[in-house]
Amino acid sequence: MDNVIELKIDALTYGGRGVGRYDGKAVFVPSVVPGERVLCRIVRDKKRYCEAELIEVLQASADRRNPPCRYFPECGGCQWQHLPYPLQLFWKEKIFADTLVRSAGCDASLILPIIAAPDESGYRCRAQIKCRMTSEGMVAGFYQPGSHTIVDTDICPVLDPVIPPLLHRFRLSIANFSQADKIHQLDICVDPVGRASLTVHFSGTDSVGLRTALKGVGSAEKLTMQIETGDAKRTTVSQGPLQMMTPEEDNILQLGFPPGGFIQINLRQNKSLVSEVLKGAIQSGRERVLDLYAGIGNFSLPLARNCVEVVGVEEYKPGVQAAIRNALSHNLDNVRFIAGRSERVIAQMVGGQRFETVVLDPPRSGAAPVVKSLLQLQPDRIVYVSCDPSTLARDLLLFKNGGYRLLSARPIDMFPQTWHIEGIAVLVRSDNR
Repeated sequence: MDNVIELKIDALTYGGRGVGRYDGKAVFVPSVVPGERVLCRIVRDKKRYCEAELIEVLQASADRRNPPCRYFPECGGCQWQHLPYPLQLFWKEKIFADTLVRSAGCDASLILPIIAAPDESGYRCRAQIKCRMTSEGMVAGFYQPGSHTIVDTDICPVLDPVIPPLLHRFRLSIANFSQADKIHQLDICVDPVGRASLTVHFSGTDSVGLRTALKGVGSAEKLTMQIETGDAKRTTVSQGPLQMMTPEEDNILQLGFPPGGFIQINLRQNKSLVSEVLKGAIQSGRERVLDLYAGIGNFSLPLARNCVEVVGVEEYKPGVQAAIRNALSHNLDNVRFIAGRSERVIAQMVGGQRFETVVLDPPRSGAAPVVKSLLQLQPDRIVYVSCDPSTLARDLLLFKNGGYRLLSARPIDMFPQTWHIEGIAVLVRSDNR
């Protein structure tokens, strides 16, 4: 096969790349639009497929747009800036449905339309910024695709507008700090009222000097700062409260979370996700619900307002502590949380407890560790929230073979400008109508 080839792009694939066929092989190319004819260079020639880099768009699609970010596609944070948002939604919906139909044998009629994000820019409230000190100053941003080379950025259209100015003040504050080269990463999070959390990953010895330098970043009223040295257990609070809040727009439900703790990166779209979980999980209001991978109570607390009892299981202990505080702050006495790995906790429940509904939001690797115990627990309903259609399809097949059938599945766009797809699937026992 020639190293440089001309290729017609037929479709987009999970992972964000376009695909065409050449010499009997599928060829995957980034930053392209279906229907385009491109010139590309083969960089990896595998037995069944090839990976290529884009050299030139020979015949552009009418759908191609000018990317709203000047760092695209050099920056690996986004992959679909060149696609209009409606086209992004079309391909996410298609990829999600095709994956479930092809890999899990799902009925296409059970897959519902995608829920679009309220905003395609400025939505990302949480980011990990990679850092490296050079002779010309601090380089801070996201990695280039497939590498550990940092793209130095001063703006980012998908980040919450509070984050870029905060990053700029950080650069200025540590410019003369002698151990700035020991700063490797920043974890930044912003809540809906503009309060920010900054965690500095630092491998140096002068934590006192770093705290002094960071005083110029912002006031304690608007900014919580932490310095993390070594592993995550060694954290020093420099200023601000120990937790932040994620208030709902209607101010009905507030969730506190520890700086550095996990929350959804798109808080406005999270409202749609929670709503879909409630619709799938609650039927009579008399359910006992088990919430696996519960985090800070993102699903547990809304569920508790609509059912008899909720038991949340979460491995990350600060997350469990935050979830307990959240329940207390809302006077919810019908929800409790267990600290532990979901697979271990649920295995101990088999034969001893009965739950009508199980909600689970596992990591990208999926729910395989808990499937066996879930099948033994035999809930009437399973509501599965997934950030990876391929592992979702794999697990749906396991549940199908274990006596469950798919009631509905729906993609939800939590991550505009990227190929990432959130999804939710609702299953019922096959003997339930």
